[in-house]
Amino acid sequence: MTIKYLNTTKSLRLEQNGTITVFYSYATPVAFKQEGNLTVSQNVWSRTTGKHLTQIDGGNKKSRVSFDKFKELFNNALRNDYFNRQGA
Repeated sequence: MTIKYLNTTKSLRLEQNGTITVFYSYATPVAFKQEGNLTVSQNVWSRTTGKHLTQIDGGNKKSRVSFDKFKELFNNALRNDYFNRQGA
């Protein structure tokens, strides 16, 4: 697993593991990248998390998905990554 902090306060980081890269604002997953596709949740948190989302996607708010859709896509991506690493 690779962890990279994207700001000096360490409140925004990415973790790369297997085929998935997950972006965390504080301890909350807010975006992920898999197979070159970036999925970013709409901001349902704080102003600071909104700034983190903008740092991740360059402010492309139109491409963000609802938080419920994000959770569904994120869970599917984690499941797919797990099975890919198991060789299934």
